[in-house]
Amino acid sequence: MTRETFALLEKYMLSCAGDAAHDSEHVRRVLYLALEIAETEEGVDRDLLIAACLLHDVGRPEQFADPTLCHARVGGEKARRFLLDHGFSQDFAARVGDSVRTHRYRSDDPPESLEAKILFDADKLDVTGAVGMARTFFYAARVGQPLYTLLPGGTVSDGSAEEPEGVHSVLREYKVKLENIYGSFFTPTEAAVVATVYSLVIGVFVYKELTWKIWVDALKATADLNGLTGLALGFSMAFASYLTIEQIPNKIAAAMMSAISADWMLLLVMIIVLLIFGLFVDNISSCLILTPVFLPVVTGMGMSSVHFGIVMTVALAIGFVTPPYGVNLFVAASVADMKIEKISKAAIPFIGAMLICLLLITYVETISMGLGRIFEAMG
Repeated sequence: MTRETFALLEKYMLSCAGDAAHDSEHVRRVLYLALEIAETEEGVDRDLLIAACLLHDVGRPEQFADPTLCHARVGGEKARRFLLDHGFSQDFAARVGDSVRTHRYRSDDPPESLEAKILFDADKLDVTGAVGMARTFFYAARVGQPLYTLLPGGTVSDGSAEEPEGVHSVLREYKVKLENIYGSFFTPTEAAVVATVYSLVIGVFVYKELTWKIWVDALKATADLNGLTGLALGFSMAFASYLTIEQIPNKIAAAMMSAISADWMLLLVMIIVLLIFGLFVDNISSCLILTPVFLPVVTGMGMSSVHFGIVMTVALAIGFVTPPYGVNLFVAASVADMKIEKISKAAIPFIGAMLICLLLITYVETISMGLGRIFEAMG
């Protein structure tokens, strides 16, 4: 995204910013969190994500004027119209509008695109912790809502009970949103972060078994494990880049097609290639490199793309545990505190069994597709 485009979107965001809970600082925190999440995801449209983050709260003024309005729905339409008025494409404006429309927690309209899910998670991360509590109090003061409400008997409600129409206390906000938000993230990275923080809090304050020494030892073990596997993954990703640049997978596929006429033999050679790739290249890179190469070949033989996906996933997974360079072997060796040679030797019988299963999955299509076809026939 160019500086000029960013400045245009930021200026519109600032013109719509209002209360302290949803001011420009909140928007920037959401943007930074979203970009951090995007680093862990494949195929994110960053321009779209940045635009959606900057514009996600532009519907707040309308909601403050009329509390019956949903700021996300209003904001989605405002963002779409603003982008169209300033020369953005219909598709881009619609996708940004959809991301803004589906970012609200209390909504029956969940995010669908990857960018929308990232925006949702980033916005909800800014509701967690001390910052989230402060924002909750700021917003309650802005709209004139009480800290708590009283039950019919005169006791203070903990927020579990329904409140009078138009009233939404801070305790009710906690019960409805903050207490449940940790199970509502859409991207695996944020779910993992929240699970880690939750485990830390439970271990320290509830069970009181997590001491400072145990925590430091866990960090050291994590660093050892990540260092070992990270080195192997680094080499595999570099190797994947080399294969792509040299177009080696395409050359292999062309050689296979010209030299082999029997379908069963073509499938066998494909399996061997997948197993070899699984040894040296991580699964995501392997899928990205090999799917465009092999999918046209197998569909030309009449193989289902779903069946091919299952075969590819299993073959690459077997490669990941095959000596001498299967990355999961390094993980197992580190976790078990054993030498890689001993782990590799013990894995051989299991690898043999998995290879037999792979052949059955490949050549007996019913094993992979039978259950789905039964449900399809029933439905």
